[in-house]
Amino acid sequence: MQTLKSIAADHEDCAEAHLVFDLINGRQTPLGVVQTISQQGDASDDDFSHLGKLQNLMLHLATDAPSTHASLVALLVAFRQCREKTIGDGIWGTFGMNEGDLHSSLMYDPRSASDYINLNGFEAQLWRALGNVVEEYILGHPLRNFAPCIENATPAEEHQTVDVEIAAACLWMIHGSERLWRLCAAGDGFSDGKDWRGDLWTGEMGYSVERWGLWSRRFKNIADGEVEGVGRETRELAMSALSNMAAAKAYEG
Repeated sequence: MQTLKSIAADHEDCAEAHLVFDLINGRQTPLGVVQTISQQGDASDDDFSHLGKLQNLMLHLATDAPSTHASLVALLVAFRQCREKTIGDGIWGTFGMNEGDLHSSLMYDPRSASDYINLNGFEAQLWRALGNVVEEYILGHPLRNFAPCIENATPAEEHQTVDVEIAAACLWMIHGSERLWRLCAAGDGFSDGKDWRGDLWTGEMGYSVERWGLWSRRFKNIADGEVEGVGRETRELAMSALSNMAAAKAYEG
């Protein structure tokens, strides 16, 4: 992974880069960044396509600098809430397409395992902050991202290795456990017919307390070393996922 300094050097042509790094370093706020960009924008440029370089910088940080995820999520939330819709919609519309393309390309490239894991962690945090808003724009649906791995007795190495796919799934549960538990407790289903699942789940599509229980058992299996092809670091992530599940359930009731 690159350092923040080297990432900054790669994006010297991005006029807004200094604002993002000021945010990361605690010298700016998400709202301040959005406000500054809004004031600098050309009113005639109603799609704000010139912010493409800013989007590229954010995606680079998402894959190579996971320590910046919280700042990036806060910034994207601020863009989403921006009163100037040409900015908010302009950023989110093309960001979603670019992020989705990046996710798909990393999914099929075993050489980019760490980038793929980091991007899933970023998506999970963004989903935690914005919920179904994220599902509409990026490849950010938790079931699509982790159900096929967690719910299969023997996870298939369709794209990345079993270890990498499960590590990414763990990050979804670590960051999204509270929202996931609320959805499961409410028995939230799907109305669009999307039925992402693995062979161990034979219940109804969508979220349920029973499905949550299956996930808990599977994460324990992984943490206990009962799933082949999973390394020590990923088993530790599974333990963290299991702990967060227990905490979310206890907190939310």
